[in-house]
Amino acid sequence: MTEIELLRASLAGSKDAFGRIVERYQPLICAIAYSATGDFGRSRQLAQETFIRAYKSLAQLRDLEKFRAYLCRIARNLVDKSIRQQRFDVVRDAHPLEDAASAKSPEPDPSEIAISKEHQALVWRAIEGIPEQCREPIVLYYRRRRSIAQVAADLELSHDAVKQRLLRGRKLLKTEIASLVEDVLTKTAPGKPFTAAIVAALPALAPQTAAGIAALAAKGPAQLSKTAIYGAFAGGIFGGVAWILPTSFMAKDWPAAAIVFAAATLIFVVSTTLCLRDQSRRWRILVWAMIALCALNLAVVNTRWNLWKQALKQAPGFTPPTSLSRWTINLAIAAIMAVLLLITLRLNSHQRKRITEMPPLRF
Repeated sequence: MTEIELLRASLAGSKDAFGRIVERYQPLICAIAYSATGDFGRSRQLAQETFIRAYKSLAQLRDLEKFRAYLCRIARNLVDKSIRQQRFDVVRDAHPLEDAASAKSPEPDPSEIAISKEHQALVWRAIEGIPEQCREPIVLYYRRRRSIAQVAADLELSHDAVKQRLLRGRKLLKTEIASLVEDVLTKTAPGKPFTAAIVAALPALAPQTAAGIAALAAKGPAQLSKTAIYGAFAGGIFGGVAWILPTSFMAKDWPAAAIVFAAATLIFVVSTTLCLRDQSRRWRILVWAMIALCALNLAVVNTRWNLWKQALKQAPGFTPPTSLSRWTINLAIAAIMAVLLLITLRLNSHQRKRITEMPPLRF
């Protein structure tokens, strides 16, 4: 099954399908957590919480092709939050003295049984000295059994970029400890017990909820009607040239009016066609439409403004309301378009955050 098919099966309530997703991404998520915390046990806990949160909020992900980025964002947010909490909570790991005698040591993970605390600390001191940009590739490289291609796919980097970061990182490792780092990172790679623990912890979905989510996943992003798309783009595009057409009519500049109307129509047709093909990109398409409108307005002002002023002055009974220069009009158009672009970009950013983020959940 492809990743999209596995995700849709997960949305329908299949824990086994999500377990296969966990198998694919557990080396990456564990590497992200360990590269930031330097603690194998803590990094496993953060990775497990990452997958459980991703499963619980999977219905919020409108574009399933962005699951990897979505999962990494959850992991990095959890890691950052954990580091902040540990920094300010100095008594987080403290226990009453009377409990010391009766306290039991937690059951060690099978991958850590043969690794002493001293070796773990030694490995982290070596890795901590590597720049963050190279740290994750180094950890993943050994967790992925020295597969540069797999590291490149996990981190969405080119093969050459991964090789350069690995070379730089490995140069910073002392020769006498490099083999220990490889051995420890290889042995602590998450395996089937890690996957099984996550699958067992996944919450069950009610059948009716699962069916509704599956239907939503099959449809993809929320769709707007054609009428809504045409109305929105028509209002924005033709409203952006609304002042040019009457001005050119008053100046009897018919060529300018025809060119502006044709250009606005072309922008409208291209924008709506692209939007109907992929509505998830509608804000990005609107940004480019706004840029095209700005260029159209500036081109008209700089080529026809003086001609319009002369024509309007000769019109009987016409009194110009102001003596604005061409450059003043240029600045006004640029300022208005800049504000509109900022608003549009803000809306686009908000939509992307809804795709890749989720509200905090309590467990």
